[in-house]
Amino acid sequence: MADPNDTVPSTSDHNLGRAAPSQQQQQRANQQPTTSFQPQTIEQLCKMFFSNEKTKLNSEPLLLTTELMRIYTLEAYQRAARQADSEGCDSVTAEHIEKILPQLLLDFA
Repeated sequence: MADPNDTVPSTSDHNLGRAAPSQQQQQRANQQPTTSFQPQTIEQLCKMFFSNEKTKLNSEPLLLTTELMRIYTLEAYQRAARQADSEGCDSVTAEHIEKILPQLLLDFA
């Protein structure tokens, strides 16, 4: 019988079989930009896709959508930086973004 005092290590303890981050990756993580969007900008973008002109966003859904866009942008940045690092590049180019985009879209679908 299992001991109730035994704990299961978290996934961060195992690093999920990934290699330790390189020094470049650690430097990029420390330099991670603070990303933010103005809620008014997100609202205007959403309005472009509304089929009814009278459709409006309340403050809570607007803030949630703004936060999701922030997270999505940071994830794209991090994946592109990892791709650039794996290719030995010091900066991220459009090519790196193009390479990570298909999986990013699938992951957020």
